[in-house]
Amino acid sequence: MIWRHKPSLTALTRLAALVISLQLAWACEPAEKPTNVHIVYLRGDPYQRGFEHGKQLSAHIRSLYTKLLASSILPFLNREQLNITPVLPVYAQPEYTDGRFSFKMLLESGEHLLEHYLPEDYRREMEGIADGSGMDFDQVLVLNTFFDTMLGFRSIVAFIQLIQQPYIDSFSLLDGPAADGRDNDGDSETDEEGEGQFEPYRSLPHGILVEVPADVRIRLVIKDLNLSGLACVDPRNIEPLTEIQFSKSCVNPSCLRPACRDQALVGRDCIRESALTCIDPRVDAECLDHGCVEPTDPGCVDPDSIRITLNDQLYVVADDAVQTRLLPPEDEEPPGSFADCYGPLEVVITPPGGLEPASIVSLVVQAGDQSPVYSPPPFHSKVMRDERIVFTTEGFAAQAGYGARPHEVENRGEWDPRSQPPSIAFGVRGSATEDGNPLFAHHYTLLDSDMVHEHSVVFVYIPDEGHPHVVPSWAGLIWGFSGMNDQGLTYAFNNSDSLDNSLVGGVLKTIFEPENLAKLVQNPDLKGLSAALSGTSLFTTGLLAGITGREVLTRTATVEEGIGYMYSVGRTYGWNYMLADAEGEMAVLELDSGTQALDPGQGAAPMDEDGFRFYSPDPSDPANLDQYGRPFASTGPDDLRMASHFQKNQDDMVDLPILSTFAPRPQRFWSGFYFRSLRAFYILGEQISSRYGTIDLNQAIEILRTPDLVDTRDSMNACVYEPATRKLHWAMGGVPATDQPFVEFDLGLETGGGQ
Repeated sequence: MIWRHKPSLTALTRLAALVISLQLAWACEPAEKPTNVHIVYLRGDPYQRGFEHGKQLSAHIRSLYTKLLASSILPFLNREQLNITPVLPVYAQPEYTDGRFSFKMLLESGEHLLEHYLPEDYRREMEGIADGSGMDFDQVLVLNTFFDTMLGFRSIVAFIQLIQQPYIDSFSLLDGPAADGRDNDGDSETDEEGEGQFEPYRSLPHGILVEVPADVRIRLVIKDLNLSGLACVDPRNIEPLTEIQFSKSCVNPSCLRPACRDQALVGRDCIRESALTCIDPRVDAECLDHGCVEPTDPGCVDPDSIRITLNDQLYVVADDAVQTRLLPPEDEEPPGSFADCYGPLEVVITPPGGLEPASIVSLVVQAGDQSPVYSPPPFHSKVMRDERIVFTTEGFAAQAGYGARPHEVENRGEWDPRSQPPSIAFGVRGSATEDGNPLFAHHYTLLDSDMVHEHSVVFVYIPDEGHPHVVPSWAGLIWGFSGMNDQGLTYAFNNSDSLDNSLVGGVLKTIFEPENLAKLVQNPDLKGLSAALSGTSLFTTGLLAGITGREVLTRTATVEEGIGYMYSVGRTYGWNYMLADAEGEMAVLELDSGTQALDPGQGAAPMDEDGFRFYSPDPSDPANLDQYGRPFASTGPDDLRMASHFQKNQDDMVDLPILSTFAPRPQRFWSGFYFRSLRAFYILGEQISSRYGTIDLNQAIEILRTPDLVDTRDSMNACVYEPATRKLHWAMGGVPATDQPFVEFDLGLETGGGQ
């Protein structure tokens, strides 16, 4: 245990009492603190707290920065530079080259946050950490701000990739739903025209059809957009390990370096630096004769890439059960030499022997295109995210007792060893718990990378002003993913992907300037988008998610007060927060940056609106119920849960049809977390429901340890809070965190019971 000062007799007495309480509470499980987890008490003003933090943990802070940022995050983001510079050409400038892109981009965003959004106390705290540890302030700033910026940056990269990937345009079931005498799609009509057909297809959190005949065939139409504009040398002619070579006659002489003008064949090294703006190792179309050029993304789905998983059975194009054919292009002529593959690809699956009667059917679809890219190497196709579609066969509703309507069937899918569950949290109280007292549990997982757990710290903040609070975190950070104050107010947050985030908001603000919007309307392709964003840099705006949590603990004492404070500050990204207090009140807040929402004005009362959705377990309040009259995230009147997707804020990104292909889309259409988060959310609800009325501390831990809810690779920490008694039970210092002992910490004992 690390002390800021030599411990007093009172402190030693408290420590002895704490040890005794740990032994009594954990007679059935070892309670020894892992050797790589530190408990650090920080007192005084912000600079004093930061200086002591830096002094006590200097070696650990340096280690975390080196292992997490310098050796992992920064190289990863540098690789993504090649994917983003065609659309944001400012990042192709020399000052971002030679491996400097990621740190410079993160630092610029951090400095913007520091100047415009971060309260002065946290600047002083980081200055103290830098001085106490001997590290550069810029490094401490990036360590504390990279997370929010990284998520926003990753969402932009994901969207750029998304619009170049194949997608499901339509889904239908043949030979059944239109003539089976049932209402399969839940619209209160039977066998209407088009029943069983979904065009355009849309991702759903629940079943798409119910009670379909078991002998149906499944039809998919998969498309790939022809995104012209940033045309480059045909990538199919490039070998991954050799230099690109093409005829000098294809190149505009002004783009050649003088030393290469007499060569018959030229390579990338012959092109002027200012012309190398296309995805490596390609060359900008402005420098190439159009007769020598192929589109960057010609719009061809690769049939050989099709993977269809029907429950646990994998089908590929070579199987007799799968038939494919190329449909005629709908709106334009095939581009150049890609005429043999251009157009929608129809895929029909005829399951041998039919589908299992009275069952839930889970269909997972994957497809790639025929335009390989080199970033990151080696050459690979652009592959869509795994898309999961769920429906039931005839007899399921009668056998299961539910499922007569599609919204009653969970889009849970099958266990997939390729993916891991996301972060989860839940709260229980009253009739859900054994003694009626509230419990609050959280397991955060994202980027341990087999290293972050080595730097785990439990920070106990005893500020000169504001509520004392405890925050499980890591060396060098001034925030954590959960925490509790001496009043019992507890928070936790998970990232919840949204394109309605502050970085995308800055991009949209630039696009909607009249002269830039005209460029995009005139050239609705990648080149037009690049022209509209030619001078745009990425800056995170709003209050950092973790600092929002610290401020809630410092300033407020109840869930109602916490919601009011959170409504008053800007949001950097998409987040799910859960709040609980000592009286048993609890709420989930589903937040995004609200870039298209109206400014409520200073001091406005919290409103359930675009960018700020919230709900509680109370079933008597319509605001807590979905369109079907069901609680958003409760199995009973006294529980609440969240994962890493939106339940209420499903339309997180407003529709912007003027942007056409480039219009940002809601979370459920693009996030790689979405379907695995749905699965975790439903399993978590099942675990809570099966224990209703008996949940105590040990059972809360058991729920967190449910195998289908544990990320065994990137688990970071797990905590169970008892708000009424101000106790925290933390599991940190190993992967997964839930395999570690849960060690009790009594904040009430350390702070005099909140008095």
